[in-house]
Amino acid sequence: MKQHAFAVIAPVIPGKLEELRSLLNVIHGDVEKNSLVRFCDLGTIHFARFVIIETQKETYPVQLSFSSNHDESEEEHISELIRVAGEGLKKIYSCCEGFDGDFKAYFLKYKVPAKAYYIGHRGRGLAQIRDESRLQKAIVDFLDSENRNGSLNKMNPSEIKNKIGAYIKSNPDFEFAVKYKGLDGPDQFFRERGLLILLLLAIGGFLFLVGKGIHSLAFPAWLVVLIILLATLTVIFFVLKRKLNRLEETDVSVVDLVDSDKVNSLMRAENFVVQNQLTHIVEVKPGSFRRRTLKFVLGAINLLAKILFNRGTLGGIPSIHFARWVMIDSDKRLLFFSNFDGSWENYLGDFVDKASVGLTGVWSNSKNFPKTENLVSKGATDEQHFKEWARQHQIPTQVWYTAYKGLSVENINNNSLIRRGLFRKMSEAKAQQWLKRINNG
Repeated sequence: MKQHAFAVIAPVIPGKLEELRSLLNVIHGDVEKNSLVRFCDLGTIHFARFVIIETQKETYPVQLSFSSNHDESEEEHISELIRVAGEGLKKIYSCCEGFDGDFKAYFLKYKVPAKAYYIGHRGRGLAQIRDESRLQKAIVDFLDSENRNGSLNKMNPSEIKNKIGAYIKSNPDFEFAVKYKGLDGPDQFFRERGLLILLLLAIGGFLFLVGKGIHSLAFPAWLVVLIILLATLTVIFFVLKRKLNRLEETDVSVVDLVDSDKVNSLMRAENFVVQNQLTHIVEVKPGSFRRRTLKFVLGAINLLAKILFNRGTLGGIPSIHFARWVMIDSDKRLLFFSNFDGSWENYLGDFVDKASVGLTGVWSNSKNFPKTENLVSKGATDEQHFKEWARQHQIPTQVWYTAYKGLSVENINNNSLIRRGLFRKMSEAKAQQWLKRINNG
């Protein structure tokens, strides 16, 4: 099951901003079962949010952003939104410019693709996540019951595991655990590593052809070609590095004191469930060089998220469910959405400790980011400055929905490993490790 990122960012009619706020407040009051968009009835959304994007500058219009992380195709996702919440969405988008009731055309017009998209539990659809959580809890309850009557005292790990398996097989509510394999074995390996495998094969084929060609050349000829190629690449590298260093020398890094009322307002919306959310917007530094560099870095992160960081961590950060960067306003601003576990402080601390290079590579191209060197050095490692800058550019999220507010990334991935191992043959040591997972779900 693939999880997709969907975002629509539409201009708000100036005279209807307060009406829009009121509608979003209705949803915020009871996100799951409100009268406008009952998110609990949407069966494919993992996370979703409505955000009013405002700025003190008149350069940019006030805009409404709706974003979601969803299963199924984009067309099916939009159809479900219309079927479940069409009337409520009509009221919301009647506050936006140009809306005539045709959702599909309107969403297509204002859809914004992600430049980089990360998934912390790749391949797990919403139904699977909920089913595997239900399975883990049922196994815990079963073991508690068996422990109370002492029936497990003399059993070894494999026997306990087999007893659990027999219980699950006998319960029709868990038929999925017997039949549903999800991303397992070779299928999982090739889906998650397919791009990397194809890339390596392409590089190998290219080197083979080059090698064949070199053998057909006279020694001085291929040597000259190689020297010219290396010299050209070296010149390009140093030209780009010199330009970047010159820009970095003139970069301004000024972080105004963050308004305490704003910080308090943001903090009041945090730490209600296992997860938190972050919506963050910055202006990109002027010039085509900065925009192209930013797009290159985001493209690299997007690729690495698919072929390398696809096992539950992004650059060593283990707490991110979904994160994405999108460029808006003719690529003049960079918008970041994240759904993560734990507190804002710990999340930003992980950025500093574990992923400062990648994050600096992205945000070094935005205004007032802490001073950088060579695109990826320093920057986010200036922890205090970085956190102040992050809070300054964080904006309120009027509506935020999570479909599994009691589950962390670690819980979700752990529950999948419990199900995958349930009916597999294991050694005693492996069975003992598997049993330890059950209480970590």
